[in-house]
Amino acid sequence: MPQPASRLPAVVFLHGIGGSAQVWVAQLAAFAAAGFAAVALDLLGYGTRPAVAAMDFEALAGDVEGGNRAARPASAGPRRPLAGRNGRADEPAT
Repeated sequence: MPQPASRLPAVVFLHGIGGSAQVWVAQLAAFAAAGFAAVALDLLGYGTRPAVAAMDFEALAGDVEGGNRAARPASAGPRRPLAGRNGRADEPAT
């Protein structure tokens, strides 16, 4: 019997500058098939998120932390692996 998503090991995918969560579509499917709760986040000002007037690392880190927390309940433990990339938005993620 499959486990509920809240019980699966989680992995959070982060895109690079100029990208969006969409660069991870193939990886999300592959990780889900392998038994992970895979989540890709749109960072502040990218993808489906509204534009921001200014960005700094503290705001970005806080946003990632908030998205990471939302991707997995606290009862599942504090650690969630992150996968990231920085490259052109038109390059396939591998």
